[in-house]
Amino acid sequence: MTDPINFNIEELVARYDLHPDRRDVFVEGEQDQGLVRAFLENAQCPHVAVLSISVVNIPAGTVLARGLPHPNRRSEVITLALELEAEKVSPSQAVCIADADFEYLFPQGLSCALLLLTDYAAMELYVFSQDVVHTVLIIVAPKTRSSGGDVISDLSGPLQFLFSARATNVNLQMGLAWIEAIDKFFSVHNGRIQFDESEFLRRYLVDRVHKSLTDDFLSKLGEIRAQLTSDVRCRIHGHDFIKLLTWYLRSVEKCKHLNENSVCEMLYVAVRNDELAAQPMFSSLLKRVST
Repeated sequence: MTDPINFNIEELVARYDLHPDRRDVFVEGEQDQGLVRAFLENAQCPHVAVLSISVVNIPAGTVLARGLPHPNRRSEVITLALELEAEKVSPSQAVCIADADFEYLFPQGLSCALLLLTDYAAMELYVFSQDVVHTVLIIVAPKTRSSGGDVISDLSGPLQFLFSARATNVNLQMGLAWIEAIDKFFSVHNGRIQFDESEFLRRYLVDRVHKSLTDDFLSKLGEIRAQLTSDVRCRIHGHDFIKLLTWYLRSVEKCKHLNENSVCEMLYVAVRNDELAAQPMFSSLLKRVST
């Protein structure tokens, strides 16, 4: 099925009125689109169209009116869900899937029958597992002496720290630009991944803001890091995970041909359908589109 281009919300509503048997799922990006489509087709639901939010024209003013940040694909997915719900579109006709992001840390009380949030902070965290990472690791670097368990263990702490730094910036509304090249703060010693936390904080915070704001940031960062979570995958940013795993495979395992897109795609291919089906979000999605 060919994806429509530049649908507006009114056209979507009209389509559901004319074709009540339509089943659409909207996600944030093309890689999410591929994962969800593969899941549904493997679950014998090939009649469902899985679409990236980029195919829908959602005015910036509509997003901002909902109190959501823009430009932001997550905000657009949430906005679409809210707008379609207001037009009485059925949850079985349209499902909008958005990353939970900071929702499990700072609940916004998002309530919409057409909206599903990921069970973890981001879609990429469904593949943050020893087995999935190990499968990719031994395929791209068959002579490796590392294991998926080693990589996950070494990255878990730093990734949670980075997530907490992002969350602190958002909570305090400091507007600090993120350092995209986070791999610069990582190295490998005696076969294990090391993170230079103090250097990251210096570059991200200390060199940018007044000491009084630095003290506020560090205090809030400590509070956020102290909060317990039932699953570390609720405290990791998906893009950070993919970036650092790509860095590891390229720099340590010498897989220079890999990039972040290819690594993410391999992880998505490696995860088993039954593992996804056992997750609440995917289980709920399957029930909705099967009715």
